Amino acid sequence: RQAFIDSVRDGLLTANRRVADIIGITAEGDRVAVEVRGEMTFPNTVYRNEYHNVLIVRDGLIVSGKEYMDTRAAAAAFAPVGGGAA
Repeated sequence: RQAFIDSVRDGLLTANRRVADIIGITAEGDRVAVEVRGEMTFPNTVYRNEYHNVLIVRDGLIVSGKEYMDTRAAAAAFAPVGGGAA
């Protein structure tokens, strides 16, 4: 868990600019699906991706969630120099 927290702090949170546009929301019972288009600007790259979040909401609080995204777009943006996406 700590390794994940460190990677977010040292990576994604260093973006100069972060934008998230909600494209759509669907709710049924305690399940909420959210479609998001995101863009993060870093000194050497711009990372764009689309996300689908499935949230469980109870008593007005998010109690669990899953996020799905295009892992190839993430790999292309964050691959080590000289690496690259397969």
